[in-house]
Amino acid sequence: MPKFFDKKKYTTYFLLVLSLIWGYNLVTEEIATYLSPNYKITTLGYIYDGLDFILFTVAVASGRLVRKYLHQEKLITQLKEKQLQTEINFLKSQINPHLLFNTLNTLYSYSLEKSPDTPKMILKLSEIMRYMLYQTNKKRVPLSKEITYIKSYVELQLSRIKDRGKVDLSFD
Repeated sequence: MPKFFDKKKYTTYFLLVLSLIWGYNLVTEEIATYLSPNYKITTLGYIYDGLDFILFTVAVASGRLVRKYLHQEKLITQLKEKQLQTEINFLKSQINPHLLFNTLNTLYSYSLEKSPDTPKMILKLSEIMRYMLYQTNKKRVPLSKEITYIKSYVELQLSRIKDRGKVDLSFD
């Protein structure tokens, strides 16, 4: 019966419930007549038995609906989490190539100039790439590694812009 309800075949479900009520009343009358041959069930007795069965059916159906609702809420929460993770991964995939491309261009121009800052920039880029490859896939990252990453990134950007800007960065 629950399959009919789940598939939204409410007419079939309702007819099955009515037939179960009728069958329940029939069985109850047969048992009562068998146990007490002089027993005669009245119309009011049928109604009370039917109401009992209807209440039981409603209670069971309500329990199923609540369980189904809770399950759907859990699925929605999981889908939202997956969507958020997908968005984060998409943003990461956009940032990494852009950063790498700009930094490599800067390194190229520094190497042509034989700048003494070239080795330092290569080291900072290496630290940033190591962080991006090994730390960003984890659920949690130690704050110290996050701070090291931010410092490396800022130092790399400062090397690129030289005297065209200033950054004040402090951590407590």
